[in-house]
Formats: sequence, C-alpha cells, structure tokens
Amino acid sequence: MDESPVFDLRQLTHFVRVAESSSISAAARSLGIAQPALSRSVRALEVGLRCHLFRRNGRGVQLTDRGERFFDHALGVLRGVEAAARSVRDQTSEFEGHLAIGLTPSIGKSLAPPLVRRFMAACPAATLALAEAITSTLYEKLLSGRLDFAVLLNAVASRHLRIEPLRIEPLVLVSPSIDGSGRGAAPTPAQLAGLPLILPGAPHPIRALLEAELASLGLKPRVALEVDYFPSIIDLVADGFGHAIVPASVIRAIGDPPGLSWCALEQPSLSTTLSLVWPARAPASALALLAADMARQVLAAEPPLAPELR
Repeated sequence: MDESPVFDLRQLTHFVRVAESSSISAAARSLGIAQPALSRSVRALEVGLRCHLFRRNGRGVQLTDRGERFFDHALGVLRGVEAAARSVRDQTSEFEGHLAIGLTPSIGKSLAPPLVRRFMAACPAATLALAEAITSTLYEKLLSGRLDFAVLLNAVASRHLRIEPLRIEPLVLVSPSIDGSGRGAAPTPAQLAGLPLILPGAPHPIRALLEAELASLGLKPRVALEVDYFPSIIDLVADGFGHAIVPASVIRAIGDPPGLSWCALEQPSLSTTLSLVWPARAPASALALLAADMARQVLAAEPPLAPELR
C-alpha cells in the first residue's frame, strides 16, 4: 500500500508563505484568506507528513528542524511549477505579460519617469505596475510574491531575497536655509547630535546607521519628530520643524529646493547602498530581467549631486 503523503500546491503555497512571514496572521493577510482557514491548511499538511513543521511561540511561528528541510523542497516544487507555467506563457512573446516593480518614494521620483518611458517603448504589449511605499511594505510585497523586484536602500539580507548592490548613495544633512545659497557647512559630530532631527522611526536603516555611528562617539541623536515618508520630512524641514538626514537621491529628485540647504556629512561620513532586490523563490521572467537592466541604465546615467558627493 502506498503511504506517500498527500498534499497539493495550495498547501505548499500556504506553508511557504507562513514560513517566510513567521506569522500565520501576516501570511493570511498576504494570501487574502481567513486565518483559521490557513491554520487548518497548515495543520492538514503536518498531519499528512506526520510531523510538526512549525514551533509556536509568543511572537508567531518558527520552523522546526524538519520544517527547515521541508521548506527547501517545497520552495523548489513551487519554483518548478512557476517556471513550467512561464515557459508555456512565454512561447508567444517573452515581453508580454504583467510586471510589478517596487520603489521607495525617494527613489521613485527620479527613477520612475525614465524607466516607464523605456519600458513602454520596448514592451508595448506588456502592462506595468509601480508600487511606491516605505521599505517595510515593499519587503512584505516581495516576500508575498506581489512584486517582481524592487529598488531599495540598505536592503537587509534574507535567505528569501536576492540582493544586487548597484551603487553607494551618500547621506546628506538637509536644513532650513539661512542665506538662500542651498549649501551649508558640514557639522561636527557634536553639532549634529545637538540638532533637532526629523528621522524615520526605528528600525529604519538610516535611523539605525546614524544612531550606531553617533554611539561609537559617545553621542546620540536628538529626535524632534519621527516621520517615515521622505517627501513629508523635506516639507517639515522647509517649514522649520528641524533638520533631516536623507539619501542624496532625495535632493537629486527635487533639485535645489527653495527654503532648504544641504551638505554632505563628513564626520561621521554616512552612506547607504542602493540595490535591486528579487524574491529568491522564483526565477525572474524575461520581462523582469529587461526592466531591471533598464533600471540599472537609468541609475548609472544619473549625474552626481555635486562635485563633493562624487
């Protein structure tokens, strides 16, 4: 009698999503199903395999040793099925279909227009969706398979993601303008720590980087406001509510903003890494590879913000 375990692709998809999210509730939201239904699906899979795949704790769920081993095989099965389906779909035209790209607002402002122009000219039969959101939301969309790739700053390493660094992006201090010149003098570490700063909330990578660098000097930042959206941060600085530390791409995107001055940070010298980030669980389509190459070209052609930031 054949006693091979019986399960279907739906259960494998549910299992992988829960493993990636480390949370049944978060996985249920991303899948668009009720949490009890997802719990039953995972439990049925465990019964069929005659082992526990997850260890429940107060913060969510964690893969057991057997769950870790099963995860790699389940991921391989889902990748294979997706690749098989794509091979059939791509017989008509490799540049047809739908593509979803994630961008943070600071990157999207400068990257989106030229990227969309190139993409629509090269792939008129394809459809494109750009998702602009804060980094944490884009991570969730990548892990849930709702994005083909994203362009992010300081991407966090994960076995579920492939990260391709593109360039180093300097961070700059943005302040209310005093003389209208648009350029300011770089502060000392003590001066920087004494400024009322408008920063993204923890654990944003720029916030964490600044805190770590100042802590190494025995200092800590003075946080006046916590705001996660860079365009809003810039508006608040222009209105005199404080100073901000932002990627150079933010200044590049808005040009020489009236009422603001900026300067490169010299001590501590801070920078982030701009990267393409892909879901690791599925091979990229020809359409995604083409769009990613276009994004690389656009970013490589961007001029430096100023000679001192080269």
